[in-house]
Amino acid sequence: MKTFLLCLACLVSLAAAQIAQSCSDYPDNKVSVYLSSVRIVGCAVPPCKFYKGKNATVAYNFKANADIATMNIKLYGKIDGIWVELPGGLPDPNICHNIGVKCPMKSGTEYLVTFNVFVDPNYPSLTTLAEVRMSDSAVEGCFAVDLEITG
Repeated sequence: MKTFLLCLACLVSLAAAQIAQSCSDYPDNKVSVYLSSVRIVGCAVPPCKFYKGKNATVAYNFKANADIATMNIKLYGKIDGIWVELPGGLPDPNICHNIGVKCPMKSGTEYLVTFNVFVDPNYPSLTTLAEVRMSDSAVEGCFAVDLEITG
């Protein structure tokens, strides 16, 4: 039974790890937030479906290699080859305010961030690469997810 549960945990972990990828246009020398897992509720295989007029729940674990006083999240989508900030995604992009992380964050400590993204009903239906970019003045990180916005 223990072996089964361990295998199940490994499979769930592997499935979650395959949802996200590195940000291709993001310089490696700027990344100082290391992601250990990314999960999107209801998505086991990309592209992850985001439904218009609904919230999509995203969770990820990360570890920073520096102390972090505060950190903001911005969401981007690649539309016709151009990165565009997605409007209205997060009411407050500061993860220290309402996304479950207590600040200041300490170097070497792992944190869990969970947030809902509201998918505006006016968004066009499309499949795109989306990025979640995290930054403050000294620390940056990014991950990308293939997603489909559908009605």
